[in-house]
Amino acid sequence: MQFRKFTTSIALVAVLGLTACGGAADNAEEAVDSSEVASEFSLDKAPNATEGAADAADAADAADAADAADAEGDVAANSDAGEQTEEARPAQEVPTDSAALQSADNQLDQVIWCREVRKRVLAKLCQNYRDQIADLDQGVAAFDPPRNMVKGRAREVRLAIGPAEEKPQIETRAGEEGEAATAEIEIGAKMRARLIGRAFDIDPDTSVDLEMGRSRRQVRTWDVTPKREGTHPLSAEITVLATDGTILNRYPSDLIEVNVTVSQSEAEEIARVQRAKKRQDAEEQVGFWTRMAKLLLDFWWAGIFLLGGIIGGYFYLRNKIRDEDATPPPS
Repeated sequence: MQFRKFTTSIALVAVLGLTACGGAADNAEEAVDSSEVASEFSLDKAPNATEGAADAADAADAADAADAADAEGDVAANSDAGEQTEEARPAQEVPTDSAALQSADNQLDQVIWCREVRKRVLAKLCQNYRDQIADLDQGVAAFDPPRNMVKGRAREVRLAIGPAEEKPQIETRAGEEGEAATAEIEIGAKMRARLIGRAFDIDPDTSVDLEMGRSRRQVRTWDVTPKREGTHPLSAEITVLATDGTILNRYPSDLIEVNVTVSQSEAEEIARVQRAKKRQDAEEQVGFWTRMAKLLLDFWWAGIFLLGGIIGGYFYLRNKIRDEDATPPPS
């Protein structure tokens, strides 16, 4: 626009100059011609100027685009560099974390004295035992065997385990004697029970593992047969186990004295055997003296000769002693 105004001003100055020097008509014609020339000139120059401006604008846009591209490239480069830096930082910190984790693992892999199980185990295994002990429930065990049993006759003996708040029910499940020996215990997922009595045949005679389940209730039974007459002790033992079978705790019951008698038929048999033995002893004693008397009757003459020899020997020795006492000693 400024360029067009400039060209228009030049054309007007030229028209005024021609008007001053020539006539009005000529000046007018010349002005018109000059005006046309100026217009043509301005029109010719204007497209060029417009094209130049457009070219300049395109160049400027290209430069701006290039700058923007460079700027974006720098931003992207900086962003990549930042991301690489952020990624590089954890990579630099990993060795420290790995060292800490490795140190912790080494500590867990160390063998230590585990007081809970009273033996040396890995530290992580000992911690596992502590966790299992912390998860144990409070419970009660009841043991109530028959107080009177018969030799050779099997009886059922029960051991009941359950939650502590159900103690009366647990005692009832243990037996019908009403004098159950009870003990407060800890109940785990896995338990072990054993019946002990040397004067009894116990079936089964080995420890039995009990899976307590969610209810934490269990009743274990044995068939017990007394082997000897008399009063003999019977007891139960409960063991709390870890998941791998390690003993966490052990609870022995009180000793229950069981009076063992014999059956009537066995008592009669025992009495018969005793009478037979006494008869045999008496016969043996009578038989000895009978045999002696028989010998005397069969060999009476030998007895007379023996008796005569004893009597004659007695008198002979007596007379000899008297003669020796009566003889004076030589002078």
